[in-house]
Amino acid sequence: PGFQAGEGVNAKQRRWSCLLALLFVCCLSVTAQPVKSEIVFLALSGRVVDQAGILSAEVERKLTAQLEQLEKATTDQLVVATLTSLQDQSVEEFANLLFREWRLGQKNKDNGVLVLVAPNERKVRIEVGYGLEGTLTDPLSSTVLQQQM
Repeated sequence: PGFQAGEGVNAKQRRWSCLLALLFVCCLSVTAQPVKSEIVFLALSGRVVDQAGILSAEVERKLTAQLEQLEKATTDQLVVATLTSLQDQSVEEFANLLFREWRLGQKNKDNGVLVLVAPNERKVRIEVGYGLEGTLTDPLSSTVLQQQM
């Protein structure tokens, strides 16, 4: 490795040119990848987080009471969140990231559920913790979304 003692100036220049060209190509491949802006998550402030402002105070109060009763009866934690924006993410990706950010459900049971509504993008998603996947299956979640929401 390194330059040989008898190397001429042209050989050194070629070696440096190759090294710089390789470095340039590596830099291009790194900068050519799309840069995703950092996602800003809203704070988990209760069982209903209405950032989009689509729920009346009465509906929010009733939902909160029902979700509190559900958690007391089953220990399952269900949170409803409305967003003003998915921040250039798919609804699936954003729901998954928010679910993990909020750490919904009990740690040893993974029994959380997130109902995410993004009215501006017209998207809805139900994200379910592993502990409830047998109860709240993908087909059941799909039926709820299509027929009741």
